[in-house]
Amino acid sequence: MGDGPDAAEKSHFLEVCYSFLEYGTDAFYDLGRMQDTIQSLDKDDQAMWKVPPLPWYSEIQRRVQVNLDFLRPGKGPVPAILCPGCGLARLPFDLVRLGYAAQGNEFSYHMLLGTHLILNRSEKAECFNIFPFVLTLANRKGRWDHLRCVKVPDVCPVEALGPAAQLSMAAGEFVEVYKTQESAWDGMATCFFLDTAKNVFLYIRTIAYIIRKGGIWTNLGPLLYHYADVPHEISIELSWEEVRPYICQYFDFVEEEEKVARYTGNAEGLSINRYRCIFFVARRNGKPAEGHSNPVF
Repeated sequence: MGDGPDAAEKSHFLEVCYSFLEYGTDAFYDLGRMQDTIQSLDKDDQAMWKVPPLPWYSEIQRRVQVNLDFLRPGKGPVPAILCPGCGLARLPFDLVRLGYAAQGNEFSYHMLLGTHLILNRSEKAECFNIFPFVLTLANRKGRWDHLRCVKVPDVCPVEALGPAAQLSMAAGEFVEVYKTQESAWDGMATCFFLDTAKNVFLYIRTIAYIIRKGGIWTNLGPLLYHYADVPHEISIELSWEEVRPYICQYFDFVEEEEKVARYTGNAEGLSINRYRCIFFVARRNGKPAEGHSNPVF
């Protein structure tokens, strides 16, 4: 921004712009809080309220979407974001709630079946009870901690997404599914994904091929390399110092920093895994995606 006489005014102007952009994030946080409030009421309280909770919530949600449409500049299509390796699809779900069109991609049938259950079979928030720690006896703080019930999902997708929401899923291996979609995507969001590659060069080249010039790639994750310890599997395990220059052939870094993140586990247990992750935001430049990798996927 510089230190000139107009620096403060420019900074304030950008803050105002960001406030418009963040309306969706703030609004959906408030909607989630309202949903939690509704679910906390028992039948007697709801009877005293004399307002049907679900229609009341839906009307607020519909008007929030109208506000989002108003604040989004232009009348063109909303940006299309791809989320490969999305697991149970929480990342594309949240992107759609913010007003984007998002597609999740997943290879694992375990994840795909779970995604179908959560997105299509959840009648309300916390409608399923599971006991994910029941067989995990190590690292307990309390005697009965492994018997703790977890209610899922925390948000009901059917209630959270309006009729115009653009959320889709594509099953299959990332490179194989998207290898012909040249410049088809406005952006990509990858979370704990890059290191699922047997050959990370192939992933980066494919990402560069399918994102249009000027499109944005944002990433968060470590370099764990999932196939590193799998017998008879190819696994090219490069450092971030080696991976970054190849990304720079096709992308200009806008942001880059380390962030600490948890992945999975019992948050109330005595052992929690934390990763020092590479976070970056990069913009696609004009260089064509070139080269060829053996089909190791």
